[in-house]
Amino acid sequence: MVQESPLSADGELDEYEYEWLSDPLPDGILYNSTNNGANPFSKAGGQVLVPAGTRANVRGFPWSAGDTPAAVNPDLTGASRTDLLVLRLDRPAGHQVGLAIVKGVPGAGAPAVTTSYEPAGLLELPICEYDVANGAIGAMRRRCWLINGDGVYLADSALSEPGHGIGRRMYRTDLKRLYVSNGAKWQLIADDSGQLPITLVNGWAFTSKYLRRVNGLVVAQLSLQRTGGALGSTRIKVAELHSSCRPDVRFESGLYVTAASNGSGRYPAFVEYRDNGDVFFDLNVGIAKSGYAVGSSVTFAPAA
Repeated sequence: MVQESPLSADGELDEYEYEWLSDPLPDGILYNSTNNGANPFSKAGGQVLVPAGTRANVRGFPWSAGDTPAAVNPDLTGASRTDLLVLRLDRPAGHQVGLAIVKGVPGAGAPAVTTSYEPAGLLELPICEYDVANGAIGAMRRRCWLINGDGVYLADSALSEPGHGIGRRMYRTDLKRLYVSNGAKWQLIADDSGQLPITLVNGWAFTSKYLRRVNGLVVAQLSLQRTGGALGSTRIKVAELHSSCRPDVRFESGLYVTAASNGSGRYPAFVEYRDNGDVFFDLNVGIAKSGYAVGSSVTFAPAA
């Protein structure tokens, strides 16, 4: 195979060759003081708007909404459906970048974007999807990601996550978590939730509690006092973990009960963590009123 360098016989780059050089650059809406992470779209009457000052990069080609909001007039006729606002790189038109509407099919959800990398193909970045019904624009949902000055992708939901690329980094602003892509899946690198709530069932009070997600793992501990009536031998739900801290599998850990309901004193028992977030105490000799149940500290992988 004949080597190519420079790519053009005259040593000049055409637009498609420029794309080759720009391939390592991330595509998306640029995060800046103008948008500050806010949705770069809105609606007014029958128009879809992109705020003034919004800027983007598409395969190395810059785009700006300009000094006033960029407006698009979508087709609001026909049956109810979901349409998509995109930023389109039109190579046949001289690599122009501009806003465009991709019409959906009734009952089929939002349409797919075109992601051709061929010299004469189109490439589209989604911005938002919106419902069309009764001649008006309905609910709008974010589909775009932002890119910051370090090239990290910023997404505010699963719907706005960028496509995968090995080693690509993404920060979920809604979850406050940093991920890296292995080419097919987002793998968590870092997160720190701080203290999270545990919801108690009536008849119990906390003497201590700890629940926190740190770098993909959950650390939990709870010790309770029985404030309701004495309980005989039972397996009983006592609490519910925060939704982000549900274990990926059911497991058990140690529990120390200070007062059995039959007056026999202290004994070891079990605390059960279920994959729906429920926490159960397995009290084979029950617990007396005002008795304490002290759970061991546990560390586990969350379901998501």
